[in-house]
Amino acid sequence: MKNNSLYLNKIWGMFLIIVIPLFFGSCTKSFDKKIAEHIESKCQRFDETNGCLIDLQDITVFEWDSMYVFAGLTTCEDIYNALGFTFKCKHVPDNYIRILFVKGKQVVYQSQYYALSGKVQFRSYRKEDVAFLHYTKGLSRFYVLKKNKTLEKEVFYDLYPESGEREPRYR
Repeated sequence: MKNNSLYLNKIWGMFLIIVIPLFFGSCTKSFDKKIAEHIESKCQRFDETNGCLIDLQDITVFEWDSMYVFAGLTTCEDIYNALGFTFKCKHVPDNYIRILFVKGKQVVYQSQYYALSGKVQFRSYRKEDVAFLHYTKGLSRFYVLKKNKTLEKEVFYDLYPESGEREPRYR
């Protein structure tokens, strides 16, 4: 009887070890939603081109040097080439956006979200097209433009670096 109780306690303990992280892990918000919540709590004016300015350092709770934004169908090899080092990686699925924060030669945070339902779009600080976006802490401040989604009654936010060649604009 005592062995049976010990066995049940072990099973129950293993169940909790597996279920609790899954439950709490699924409650984590994607980084684009965290940014959107920050924008919605901080910005009241979107009537001017430069009416809202946010700093990603106000949102991140970890140390970082650089942030990278990769579009869908980016391969791990392309990510490794952009970062200059390797890490455990999977390619970015079609229609997804992956955000990586790096400190030195280590990825300290990453988030991936479905681009079509995403709340945030990062814009390049350069005029020419690039395969990925790279921002340093010195480029962590962004002008925010609030835009309506074409086929839905929702909004999303375009983020333009404060320091850059491209000017925020409504299309």
